[in-house]
Amino acid sequence: MDYLPVVIQDVNKRLLTAITHSANPELEYFVCFAELDLGFSLTDSDYASKLVGLLLAARRVNNAAQESGKRLSVVIFLRDDIYQLLRFEDKNKITESAVARIEWDTGQTSDSLKHLMEKRFAKVFDTEEVGCWNRVFNENRQMSGHQTKYQHIIDRTFLRPRDRFIGC
Repeated sequence: MDYLPVVIQDVNKRLLTAITHSANPELEYFVCFAELDLGFSLTDSDYASKLVGLLLAARRVNNAAQESGKRLSVVIFLRDDIYQLLRFEDKNKITESAVARIEWDTGQTSDSLKHLMEKRFAKVFDTEEVGCWNRVFNENRQMSGHQTKYQHIIDRTFLRPRDRFIGC
């Protein structure tokens, strides 16, 4: 067992070297992790340890890619409440340098979920962003409960796709 960690560390180091050497510097790569809340339990310390390991590995890969001049980013989408529960060394460094909090429709951000959706609709339908929402949704017809379609979506998403975007 004493030899095993050395072997695994060597395999990880060689794998990281192979990835950074084989990445085309003219291309941009993203490796994204989402839905990490599925199966998460406050009482499962093993799951929390795996999340911490993923965060630390992502930081290591991102740093290695940056040092080698490659545009490779490991991105982790994680709910804020789960991230707050994690305890590990260097969490403050990651939080300060690599975490972006995603907020929709709050007083602390000018971004809105509606604006993001308009951008995506405009891209899909190859049209102008301005007014794209109204071209997709008829807001003259309200949802049950006399809500606009946008308010209906907001009420059901709890202002998430994810609370944090971690670029490590």
